[in-house]
Amino acid sequence: MSETSKAVRVGIEGVFYSLTHVPDLVRYGSKPSREIRANPSLVEELSRKLRSFADATAYAPHQVFIGNITPNELSRLPKPWYDNLLERALPKGAFGDVVEQESFYVPGFDLNLLLKSNR
Repeated sequence: MSETSKAVRVGIEGVFYSLTHVPDLVRYGSKPSREIRANPSLVEELSRKLRSFADATAYAPHQVFIGNITPNELSRLPKPWYDNLLERALPKGAFGDVVEQESFYVPGFDLNLLLKSNR
């Protein structure tokens, strides 16, 4: 450490996980964008297969991530988990939340502007 710099102590009071369900962005992921570029008709098929916020919340591994069930409890649940969604799953957990798409976007957010700037 140089003579002019001073050590700074930082304290962390808590940690919070956020798992955000943003189906609008799925098509822009690496694999979907490659597949859609090769076959544009896949956009409609992909759109039909997107899960709702309720289904994303009820997906058991997401409930483990936010702290509503334990990994041991998950291991005892029937598989495949995407076909065996949990009843009465809550979006808030001990470690964090599952957040809806509407909360992800800030007011005035323009996805098209973002996409154009990344081309």
